Amino acid sequence: MGNKLLHRIKESTIIKTLIHLFKQVKPPGFEGMNLHELILFVAGSFKKGNFSIRSAAISFNLILSIFPLLLVILALIPYIPLDGFQMQVLSEIALFIPENMTELLLPTLEDLILKKHYVVLSVGFILTIYYASNSINTILMSFNSSFQIELKRHPVKQRIIALGVSLIWAVFSIGAFILIILGEQLVTILQEGLSLNESITYFAGHSIKWFIVFFMLIFGISILYNFGNPETKKFKFTSAGASLAAIVIILASIGFMQYATHFGSYNELYGSLGSLIVLLLWLNLCSRILLVGFELTTKVDIKKESQRLEVSTEKN
Repeated sequence: MGNKLLHRIKESTIIKTLIHLFKQVKPPGFEGMNLHELILFVAGSFKKGNFSIRSAAISFNLILSIFPLLLVILALIPYIPLDGFQMQVLSEIALFIPENMTELLLPTLEDLILKKHYVVLSVGFILTIYYASNSINTILMSFNSSFQIELKRHPVKQRIIALGVSLIWAVFSIGAFILIILGEQLVTILQEGLSLNESITYFAGHSIKWFIVFFMLIFGISILYNFGNPETKKFKFTSAGASLAAIVIILASIGFMQYATHFGSYNELYGSLGSLIVLLLWLNLCSRILLVGFELTTKVDIKKESQRLEVSTEKN
């Protein structure tokens, strides 16, 4: 019964029309692959790639590393000698927190951002290095276990690479955060100096923020994809898979945040544990998107290499 229904759906006029349209669409950066091929490849990757296990492993290690990293970043903020900077940071962070998580997180954030904590900073730094390298190592291992990759990296070498990537990610995260705050302050100065409309400054401020987040994500994901594939011969600052993953992660994060704020009932069912459940679900979703983007990037690299070999063979 199920097979007959599936066959009828496949043979329906609507599905055939959609398939025909998808075959005509060739997204840029995917080496001539049409949208139909990409969808089939992603669907096949979910079957072959053990995404559930790999994304669960990434999510678990990320949840362990995210709190020490946030502690260090937040503990550094009171040492920045800019008037009103701490309150500006607090207000920016509050925008990203769903309403059902505000009561749990905001008092702790206020204490960390507005007061200096020497012990938290030193202990948090050590924990961040350890847990961040663990999470990056898990991500690289998950990439390395792709069904498309044959060459495997030595565990010691991968651990050293994971530590280096963790430090790069930390620097870029802090830099992006500072740029967002400075961008907001620049917009405020321009508003006061040029007497700009509030709607214009609001749009400009949010545009700057999402512009920085988007390109930081693309570059950060590209770093992971480059080091996640031992067969990579040339470092690429961006790729179609990384760009797609960054866009989908941002859209999924916005959508998930709206769902958690307006439709989620986790706090009603589980109390304060609801916030943790929301965070875990979001991390698992982002992990799956990262894995899909990596598989697409690897597929494009393999196709590009095969095309290069075909051209060189024809010349010879």
